[in-house]
Amino acid sequence: MIPMQTIKRLRPDRYVRYCVRRPRRAWRTHVALLRHPLLVLRLYLGVPGLAGPFTLALLWDSVMHSGGKSPNVVEVGAYKGLSTCCLSRAAAKCGRLVWTYDWFQGLPEVQNELDSWTRAGACRSDEATWRANVERHGVPSVCRLIVGDARHTIADSTVLAEEGFCVAFVDVDTYEVSAAVLTGLGRFLRGGETILVHDAFSPGVQQAVAEFAAGAGRPVQVVNFHQEIIRITVA
Repeated sequence: MIPMQTIKRLRPDRYVRYCVRRPRRAWRTHVALLRHPLLVLRLYLGVPGLAGPFTLALLWDSVMHSGGKSPNVVEVGAYKGLSTCCLSRAAAKCGRLVWTYDWFQGLPEVQNELDSWTRAGACRSDEATWRANVERHGVPSVCRLIVGDARHTIADSTVLAEEGFCVAFVDVDTYEVSAAVLTGLGRFLRGGETILVHDAFSPGVQQAVAEFAAGAGRPVQVVNFHQEIIRITVA
């Protein structure tokens, strides 16, 4: 059954308004659908979530074409599992594992004025919902779930400390959590990693990415795809 949220997104009036207001983003969405029609449509229509078609296509391509030697793909902020399903499908084809970090309590209390647009508890989910969606639409055999506050669990990861990561997807919305997660990931950089940060429109996310790029200790390339997602490529 198609989630009601998805049905609402498919309304013709909403679609036309979306194309008029965000033509570049709409164009990227159409390209993503043309390049990966079955993948994007199945996941986008089957799993509730906030990642759009372009983001899903970029996640897939980043894992499939990663030149990194690490077997690990990192996901921080899973919500109900939409991005997990996409990442796990790609990882399964490449012989990689997806390490998902989430506490399923939604967004934390606002700590910074840059995050004034957020609401504590938004995007709350639960482990059972995540597992059900991954079982149905993803590849659970390559998924490893770490439940807890990613501000601490990322930094304490012995697996990432030993093996690093090739691709990371960070979807935590706020400055404080984004900055902490990026700092934690920065400790495991070995060169060649791709870090994708969702909600590129958020001032807090933009600030966290700018600080990470400035203090990475190695050359990085930052591309903001029309306020949807930021790609950080580490040299």
